[in-house]
Amino acid sequence: MTDNGKARDRRLIALGEAFAFILPLARSNEFTGEILLRIFQEGATPIDDGPPRFTIGSIQGLPMFQVPSPFNGRFWDAHDGERIVFNPVNGAASWHGPRKFRGDAPRELMVMEAIRHNGKLPPVDIQLLGLRVRYDVVLAHLRFRGLWPPTKLQADRVPSASTSTTEQYTWAESWIVNACPEWDRTRVKSILQLIKEKAEQSGSKEYPTSESTIRSALKTLKARLGVAPKKKSRKSRKSRESRTSKL
Repeated sequence: MTDNGKARDRRLIALGEAFAFILPLARSNEFTGEILLRIFQEGATPIDDGPPRFTIGSIQGLPMFQVPSPFNGRFWDAHDGERIVFNPVNGAASWHGPRKFRGDAPRELMVMEAIRHNGKLPPVDIQLLGLRVRYDVVLAHLRFRGLWPPTKLQADRVPSASTSTTEQYTWAESWIVNACPEWDRTRVKSILQLIKEKAEQSGSKEYPTSESTIRSALKTLKARLGVAPKKKSRKSRKSRESRTSKL
């Protein structure tokens, strides 16, 4: 993941993963869900040349021409007897409401449906699974609400030992992304894997949440990647020795 203004990360991530990433910043399940739902209410059509703003893995029970398209923001802005049940944690949603023919519906179809149901169309129940969103779109919505980039995490904001593993994991991820905005998602995941390994080596199943532990993981990863620490020049070393001998 990157957010350095030069290379935007347009990859699609699972909605549940996006929820876990936003939650430590929004500090509320309701607010986190509201942020994500707003992305869908703006529709899937991107404003750039990138992929869709969101995708849907599976659509079940969608009758042709009789409800708004799930890729249209209108579908997610329920009113007039409609109801959206949004479940971002599981990457799913459901739409319940009356059948309403779209403007492009063939007249023959409308007549046939009316006759088949004796003039009263039954309600529609649609299930949507495998929802995914673009990571850069998520960051844009966080910036709009003043949640990104996150403020520096202070010691009193570090998750306690009683905090769930998921929350500790997402806290660590948020800290790393803030500290290393130029690193892509693969490298961030590598750091998190190192943190997990250190936790397992210490006999703990929880993710360590101290900044010192994360910094240690960063140092270990840089060593694995062959990023050598800066060496002090011979000139500075001789100068220091000269000052010491004078004393």
